[in-house]
Amino acid sequence: MKKIFTFILALVASVGISSAAITVRLDPSSCSSWSTVRLWAWTDEGNVFDAWPGQIVSKDGDGWYAYTFSPSITSVSIIWTNGTDQTVDMMGVTSSTCYKLNSQMGTAITVSVVSCSSDGGQGEPIVVSGTYKIGDLYYNLKEDKTAEVTYELYNENNYQGLTTANIPASVTYNGTTYSVTSIGNSAFKDCSGLTSVTIGNSVTSIGERAFYGCSGLTSVTIGNSVTSIGRYAFEGCSSLTSVTLNSNTIVGKDYEYDYNIKSKFGEQVTEYILGDEITNIGNHAFQYCTGLTSVTIGNSVTSIGSSAFCGCTGLTSVTIPNSVTSIGIYAFSGCSGLTSVTIPNSVTNIGGSAFEDCSGLTSVTIPNSVTIIGYEAFSSCSSLTSVTIPNSVTSIGYEAFYGCSGLTSVTIPNSVTSIEDGAFAGCSGLTSVTIPNSVTSIGIYAFRDCSGLTSVTIGNSVTSIGD
Repeated sequence: MKKIFTFILALVASVGISSAAITVRLDPSSCSSWSTVRLWAWTDEGNVFDAWPGQIVSKDGDGWYAYTFSPSITSVSIIWTNGTDQTVDMMGVTSSTCYKLNSQMGTAITVSVVSCSSDGGQGEPIVVSGTYKIGDLYYNLKEDKTAEVTYELYNENNYQGLTTANIPASVTYNGTTYSVTSIGNSAFKDCSGLTSVTIGNSVTSIGERAFYGCSGLTSVTIGNSVTSIGRYAFEGCSSLTSVTLNSNTIVGKDYEYDYNIKSKFGEQVTEYILGDEITNIGNHAFQYCTGLTSVTIGNSVTSIGSSAFCGCTGLTSVTIPNSVTSIGIYAFSGCSGLTSVTIPNSVTNIGGSAFEDCSGLTSVTIPNSVTIIGYEAFSSCSSLTSVTIPNSVTSIGYEAFYGCSGLTSVTIPNSVTSIEDGAFAGCSGLTSVTIPNSVTSIGIYAFRDCSGLTSVTIGNSVTSIGD
């Protein structure tokens, strides 16, 4: 067996086995100045020709300017040139290919990849793959007819002077339409002149460091198909203050707070606008966005998740639309700058600690739709002076108004059957309280440390008063 194997090796060495050589062809007819055609080429090992502008290329029998590389070259990058003008770089060519010059001129002429017919270069366009500039942006065109926004390697002037970037849903090149599905890693990195970006609805992903260091960027609009935003995508965008979000996946996703929206856009953002595509705001979505002063919640949102805006100390106003039916626990906890809240009549449940430690809150409107005020819902809202609890509420939760030291009056309706433990403890400004006949029990330390209380009326249904 060993002898047979040795014989086969010797036969291969003597006969020689090689892959098909790469032949590249060019039709330069759209550029009349190209009377002389040259080819510059390089591989991973170095330049194929000795000096720029490379090899003069002659026409073959079919009327193409053609050059065939050594069979030992299996991947090569090329530039066509007339000695003055040149094409864009065509990277990593691995098979015989025919090109046609495009007539547009600029820093580098683009080419179309065409079928290799024998009619002097008038072959039909085929799907082009590679990096090409279309309009203001560079795109990596792919064989599956998708495109990624990218940049041209070794070009220091990729996006110099660009102030706005509008990422379209699709681009057309060489007669083929490509769906723009992604923004590549570092695509706009350090574009300090860029001030605004609008990302089309076909884009599903934004790569790592895509807008890293875009220090002049002030506003961004994210399309509704984006499902992922890479690490550090907007890191160093120190001027970014306004973000419009239309992607339900991004806003509705449940986050750990240190990987939430703040980690993607930075804590300097002052305004978030949530489009009508958004149906729910996920847990921890905007937690600790301390620079946030205002948020617009679209009319399609039905739920605000747990800790969604927790610790947004700069938030001064929020409008909750009528579409919202639930406000999660800790949803606005610690929003110390919030002064007033109107809860729409679509909400049935105010979650535990939903507005806890909103120390600047002076007034709150609770609608007739609410049946439950959760535990610690308004705990430590020390500036709250009055609250009217509607007839729909049946339960005032544990420590619901604990530490509301500025509260001077409270109306408890006949619908309430129980006042839970510590519900009004520490309400030192409360002077009088009337407990209706519907209430059967008053929890432990329900009114503890209400040092200003001078008058209490207890309804005739109360059977137990806690410690």
